[in-house]
Parts: sequence; structure tokens; C-alpha cells
Amino acid sequence: MAKQELALTEGSSQQNEKSEFLLAERELEPQERLFCYEYLTDYNHRRAASAVGRSADAGVSLLRKPKLAKFIRLLADELAA
Repeated sequence: MAKQELALTEGSSQQNEKSEFLLAERELEPQERLFCYEYLTDYNHRRAASAVGRSADAGVSLLRKPKLAKFIRLLADELAA
């Protein structure tokens, strides 16, 4: 019984994480979303900003946006799992 409850808890936790990821992804503009993916390839905010058509100096300001920072964290967690 305890194993079943643990499995249910883990399953619901994964579903919550997945839904949080999807909600965070929907909040972003396509350019912002692409910036996050580009940033996680090599953690170079200047190159990632240039890759999405922004100035290289804009990378820092993009990283400081709370919704982008949250999505990058969720995406990194998803990639690590």
C-alpha cells in the first residue's frame, strides 16, 4: 500500500512539474522561448540574444526577466531529468 501511495505521489509531482513547465512556456513570446533554448546550449547570453535577432547586450536584460528566468530553470530541470 505504501509503495502505491509513493508511486501516486511521484506521478502527481511529475504531472505538476510538467503542467508548470507548459504554463511557463505559454507565457513567453516565441523569441523569448527561443532565447531560453539557445541560452541553455552553452550558457552564453550574448550569443543567445544574437541568435534570436536581439543585440548581444540585450542578453543580460533578458536573463533578468522573471518569467524567462523561471522558464530557464524549469527547462534546465527538465533536461537534467
